Amino acid sequence: MTVYNKASLVLAESPAYKAGKIQPYYPLTPDVSFDFTRATSATRVNASGNIEKETQNLLLQSNQFDTTWTESGSTGIITSGFAGYDGSNDAWQLEHKASQYTSIRQSVSTSGTQTFSCYAKAGTLDYIILYAGTPRAWFNVSSGVVGSTTSTIDASITSVGGGWYRCSITFDGSITTARIYPNDASGTFGTTTGTIYIQDAQLEQGLVARNYQETTTAAFYGGITDNIPRLDYTDSSCPSVLLEPQRTNLIGQSEYLVSINGGSVEYNSSTSPEGLQNATKVI
Repeated sequence: MTVYNKASLVLAESPAYKAGKIQPYYPLTPDVSFDFTRATSATRVNASGNIEKETQNLLLQSNQFDTTWTESGSTGIITSGFAGYDGSNDAWQLEHKASQYTSIRQSVSTSGTQTFSCYAKAGTLDYIILYAGTPRAWFNVSSGVVGSTTSTIDASITSVGGGWYRCSITFDGSITTARIYPNDASGTFGTTTGTIYIQDAQLEQGLVARNYQETTTAAFYGGITDNIPRLDYTDSSCPSVLLEPQRTNLIGQSEYLVSINGGSVEYNSSTSPEGLQNATKVI
């Protein structure tokens, strides 16, 4: 007789859970289930051994730049249907007209440590500006170089092939707008007319841009969200449901080390237990 046959209760990752309920894999009877609640997101150790968190995209219409996004400085500056970084025709052409403040923008209301990112490619202009109020950075999407920055924790540009780059800024504070500008130089809002290409914008909590999540009329929250049970792979390729007492992390900014006594820090310096380039080096 196998261990499975001997077991009185078997839990598997899929389709064992949904919001607020864990349904056993065996026995398959409707009266055998666990109800639970958790009012916040959580973490877990996933099958790769990394810490997994809730994923987010707090922007609306994250790749539909003619909807909840507003043209500023001029009109008719955003056009759809161009070849994207992912082999689709979902990229957009963003035009810089005579006004030095030509941009598209979306109103937001977020706070804390955040990362704003967008994929971009040079057209007749070489620069894109990601702007979140005071935090901002210039990126050369021809050479793949970060230009001037203001009030950012970090700014990065990563090639994804075909002349496309993923540009991101990380900052701490409250913001009311997310903007994307085409530009002709670093450190200034230029006046040269021309174009760049953009695709897939994202705003999320944390020190690094994670996998892009598409949104339409609502923000995206995925992974270990409210009322989803934690499945823990620690020391096993087969996950177990992790049922725990209530606990709270009382340390504010538990990953963003704002002040170091007698030293300095380098943010996003190395790979963290999440498997992402968001560990902080303390010097």
